This record gives sequence, C-alpha cells and structure tokens, in this order.
Amino acid sequence: MNFSYDDLNALRQNNKTWRLLNAEHAPLILSFMQQAFVHKGRSMAPESELCQILENIIFNAAQGSITFSGTPASYLNDWSQESKRYLRKTYQSGSDEPFYDITPVSQKALEFVNSLHKYEFVGTASRFRSVIDILRQITLGTIARPEEIIASLKEEIKELTDKLQRAEKGQIPRLSELEVLDRFQQFEQLARGLLSDFRTVEYNLRDLDKGIRQKIAKWTGSKGELLSEVLDNSDGIENSKQGQSVTAFSSLLLNPSLQDEVRGMIDKLYELTAVRRLSYDENVRKIYRGWVNGNEHIQNTMGALSKQLKHFIDDKVYLENRRILELIRDIEKQVIDRGLLEDRQFLDAFQSFEMEMPYAEITLPFERPLYTVKEKTALNSFKVSVGSNDTNADVLFDIDAVDRSELIHNIRSQLSKHEVISFKELCDAHPLKQGLAEILSYFQIIEDNFAETFDESILDVIEWQAMDDPKLRRKTRVKRLYIRERL
Repeated sequence: MNFSYDDLNALRQNNKTWRLLNAEHAPLILSFMQQAFVHKGRSMAPESELCQILENIIFNAAQGSITFSGTPASYLNDWSQESKRYLRKTYQSGSDEPFYDITPVSQKALEFVNSLHKYEFVGTASRFRSVIDILRQITLGTIARPEEIIASLKEEIKELTDKLQRAEKGQIPRLSELEVLDRFQQFEQLARGLLSDFRTVEYNLRDLDKGIRQKIAKWTGSKGELLSEVLDNSDGIENSKQGQSVTAFSSLLLNPSLQDEVRGMIDKLYELTAVRRLSYDENVRKIYRGWVNGNEHIQNTMGALSKQLKHFIDDKVYLENRRILELIRDIEKQVIDRGLLEDRQFLDAFQSFEMEMPYAEITLPFERPLYTVKEKTALNSFKVSVGSNDTNADVLFDIDAVDRSELIHNIRSQLSKHEVISFKELCDAHPLKQGLAEILSYFQIIEDNFAETFDESILDVIEWQAMDDPKLRRKTRVKRLYIRERL
C-alpha cells in the first residue's frame, strides 16, 4: 500500500490507535492494558479491580517523580469516551458496577509496541514456506487446470511415499534447533494475532448492528418492507460474512478431537529443549483457553445483538424511534429557519443545557404491618408419661445422599489438568456411584459454580452400575456439555 503525505496526515489526525500512541499518558495506558487484560488473559473486567491495578501502576510511577492528577476511575471513564475508545464501558445484567473491555484500538497499539522489541533472530524460512503454501492453495483452488492439479497431487503422493519408505527404514528427519526456534516464533506471532482478532471481530459485529439500527431509524417505507430488508437480507447478524466466519471458526474450535490434538501439540512444543531455554510468554502457552473464551464472548455478543435487534424492530419501539426522529428533524428545521446556528450565545447556552430528571418519592405507611399480640401457649407439665419407641431408625442410614463436596472435587481435579473438559470425560475419570441422582447433582453444581457450553449436535452416552443389581448396567444420553472454570 502506498501512502501519500495527505494520507498519513489524515491518518495521524483521525486514527484512534495513532492518537493513543501519541497521547500524553501513552506509557500509563499501555502498561495498564498489558497488566489488566493481556497478562491476565481476559478481555473484560469490573471497574473496582481495574482501579486497583491502575492505582498500583500510578503509585509505582510516582516513585520515579512522575505525577498524575486524575483518579483511577476518572482515567477509566476518560479512556472510554467516544472520541478515544481505548476502552468500552458497559453494564452487565444484575450488576450496578460498570465493566470495561479492551477495544481493537488498544489491541493494535499493544501489538505495535510488542513488534518494536528486538528478537534474537528473525525467522524468514518458515514465513517463506507459509507464503508458498498459501500461493499454491489459491492457485490450485482457482485458476489451475486439471492436468496441473493432477501433477501436483502426484508430486505430493511421491513425496509422502518417499517419507514413508525412509520412516520404515528408521530414517526420520528431525528439525534442527534453529528450525524449531524459527517455527516457534511464527507460532507465537500467529497465536497472538488470532487472539487479538477476537476484539476486531466483536466490534465489526457491533458496527454491523449499529448500521442496521440506523437503517431502521431512517426507514420511510412500510413495516413489512423493513422486516424483509433486515431479516431476509445478507446484512443480518448471523447471515453476514463476519457472522458466517465466526460460526465456522466456532465449530472448528470446539471440535473435541481437534481440541485434544492442538492441546497435546502445544504441550509437547513447550517441552522441547530449544523452547525451554527461551523466556516465552506463559499466556501463549495457554492460548487455546484464550481462544475458547474469546469465541464464547463473540457468540454471546452475536446472540445479544440479534435479540436486541428483534426487540428494536418491535412495533412499539419502531414507532417510538420514528417519532423521536421526527422531533429531532423538527428541531433542526426550527434552528435553521431562525438562524440560530450563527448565534454564538445560543450555541453556548445549548451546550451547557441541563434537564432535571423527574422522580417521585413514594412512601407507603399502610404497608407497614401493625403490632400483633402473640398468644401464650399454656403447658401442663405435672403429668408427663414416657412414650414408647416403635420406630426403626436403621432406615435413615440406608438412604444414599450424594456428596456434593466430592463431586466438586472431582470436577476441579480434572480442570487442574485441562482447561476445558466434557461431562463424559468427567464421568469416565470418576465413574458414577449413584446413577441419575449423581448426574442431576453434577448438573446443579456445574450451573452454580462453573462455566458451561452445550453442543446440540453431539449426544454422549453415560453408563453406570445399577445399585439394585450388580449384573445390570444402566445408561442415558445427554447433550455434549463442556465445563471450564468461571472467569
């Protein structure tokens, strides 16, 4: 891409990432983003926790004679303004505390700063191979003739046959330490890039939702035409190119066999001698968990946006927005007709305009219960006779109660080994002892204490030994359930 002076000057003035890197407190902002989000492997956190992290950074900076006039809360609020968008401020259902998440603006700035660090060497061989592989895939998949595709496949078969024959003879080629480091460096860069793409994808979905809402607000046709335009058009959230890409990536990421394969390869990668000598980033070693969390966050965003969009085009909401738009246009027309845009005193007064929100003080004196005199119960303890015990307490000891603490221990012991486990893997590792009662207790515990994700397309078969007949085994089918620690 070629850049002219005007292009770069406009980019410097309007691009928020450039503005962040050139900000007065850029070191404070970027170090805070790194510690609060990247280092902890998350994209969203509550205000109270972020204020504590930011306060510690400001305190440590003050030791070096650097002073900051604002409070942590004021900085967070300032960085989330529309003109900057370094953070996004939102509220979660059931909580009055604001939450902040990192935006693509800050993510790109962190990637740029990370790229400034000097590497011990620059791996060019693996990148060149990747470029060649991509070019071959594009060529063979688009413009290649049948004879070229056949020749390419025969060449691949010949190479695989030669490798198989050498492997059968014990001649297995191994990568040198330099080749391992070359490919490891490329893996880290691609892994970080994929994780940062989640933020851009989420904001692309939000921008798409914003565009649809604007189209609804400005619509002048009939309601039926609006519904057809929004829901049957490819601009819908799920049917958009971005939505389809997210759906395809989600199905690939949550593939059980692929999960085990990728996790195993990552663990083996970091056990290599050449890699263990490096001061690698621990967050990259746990990158798959970050991918799963990021994918879930995007799926939740897609679901929430689709739900809000359906509510937004409801009859009542549609009419209310149309009426608001008419009032705004009427106000604009009045201002233009009266020439108030040239009146500086009016503009200053309009910018400082305040409106007191009405509220009602409600007191319900008759809702208070009156004093009720308690009746005294008369007891006659002069004639007490000893009763007979005709009950059998042994029945109480025959009742099998599910030990919830043991089930919680079973789940956590498996999550200490794997970031995500399926319910079937949990039951295989810790066989059921009390059948359906234990399964129902597991479901209640998982819902209350852990994060869960269902895969509707897969049914797992859970088996256990019947309690009333040692020779009988019972089984049930449940939808695939993935369990992980709640963030």
